[in-house]
Amino acid sequence: MSKKREINVFSLSFLDTFCNALGAMILLFILNSNALTRSMQSAVEKYRVKTVELEKERRYAEAARNDAQLSRNDAQLSRDAAFRARDEAEKSEQRAVQNRELAMISEREARAQKELAEQKAEEARLAEQRSLTALEELKVAQARMAQTNQELSRKNEELSKLNQRIEQAFKQNVSREKKFQEILDQKEQVQKEYQVLLDKQQNLSQTMDSLEQQKKQLQEECDRLTLWYKEAKEQANSLKGQYQNAAEDNKTLAQRLSQKETELSKREREIAAREEEIRKREEETASKNQKIAVMEQDLNKKDDRSLFGVKLSYQRILFLFDRSGSIVQNNWKETIIGTCKEILEHCEVEEFAIVAFSSDMRFCPPRRGLMWAGDNENKKKAVQWLQQNVEFGGTTHIHEAIRIAYEDYGRLDAIFLLTDGLPSVQNRTTQDVEKEIIRYIEKQVGDKVATKIISIAIGYPPADAEQYAAIYKYLHRISDLTGGQYLGR
Repeated sequence: MSKKREINVFSLSFLDTFCNALGAMILLFILNSNALTRSMQSAVEKYRVKTVELEKERRYAEAARNDAQLSRNDAQLSRDAAFRARDEAEKSEQRAVQNRELAMISEREARAQKELAEQKAEEARLAEQRSLTALEELKVAQARMAQTNQELSRKNEELSKLNQRIEQAFKQNVSREKKFQEILDQKEQVQKEYQVLLDKQQNLSQTMDSLEQQKKQLQEECDRLTLWYKEAKEQANSLKGQYQNAAEDNKTLAQRLSQKETELSKREREIAAREEEIRKREEETASKNQKIAVMEQDLNKKDDRSLFGVKLSYQRILFLFDRSGSIVQNNWKETIIGTCKEILEHCEVEEFAIVAFSSDMRFCPPRRGLMWAGDNENKKKAVQWLQQNVEFGGTTHIHEAIRIAYEDYGRLDAIFLLTDGLPSVQNRTTQDVEKEIIRYIEKQVGDKVATKIISIAIGYPPADAEQYAAIYKYLHRISDLTGGQYLGR
């Protein structure tokens, strides 16, 4: 009976083969691991290079955007100046038309006054003729009065003679009494005629005086109308000259307006070309941002906890969140909330808190000095608090927020300062507040407080180059004093 053969699985040759295979597998694993590490290092290096290039591109795009904004502002100023010049031209033209109408009205009034003066002169001439006629009549009347006086004297002489004859006749014959009575009646009649002639002489004298006064008044009226006509004519000539000057000014302004409109059209075309160039660069930047986002995801898988070069692995951090009115006025609310959310989501932290500052302070967690654990649930609650419970308004009290961070929250690894500008306090200058903050931080650094300040500028750079330089210098100074970093425009 044959013996059944037993197969020994763990023979020496089998163990030798197994060890060789295992060694080969370990060698392959090490080689693959080294290759993968080198690949990831190469990817990280490329990512850093692309990040630098992107930063350069972003800065170039921001500079181009600033240039375009300055050009747009210049164009707007030119457009406003052109509109003002056109308005001035229209106003000058209206004034010229009004002056021309006034000149025409003055000329018509001058003609009317001239006609009135001529009419008055004619009336004065007629009055003078009437006065001369009345004077002739007066002379005739005086001659008649002299003749009447002569006749009256003659009749007086005759009357005296008659009286003498009457007396003689009365003495001679009383029977002649009737004849004497007739003579008395004749005498009375002659006396009445003499009185009438005296009255006529007085009336003629009064008429002559009245005519002399009327002649004098008419002469004065004629002189006054002549002077007024001369002044009206001079005024009309002056208004005519003003109208001609206004017409020339209007023509000059129209030419300048045409030149400004031509320059404005040219500037607008340049701005449109610049904006198109900026749009293309922004599209390129967006494309690169997408690539960077993909690379960030790859890096996150390799446990690289950083965001744009900022370390995001701490034990205790505090966010100083700017909620001043300028954030809403410049439409940066979503930007600052999104930035804070992005940092929170990428950050590995044991404890964190948020101080939303302006003229007054808001705290998350709601009690000052309290901090939350850095789990995902608390991070979501913090972002929700920023989106729903934070109201924007007031001025930028950065100095008070930094004091609260150092004095009420104990030892902190980092402070993230998110703001859109310089500190602003009522009745105090910005420079004084900046110096106060710098002195306070220098004191904390001197006291060996190892808290880094990472300052993040929100929004586009201001159009004012001096203001932009002041913001950049100030935030950099704060970060450099504490060994932190500066991010932003």
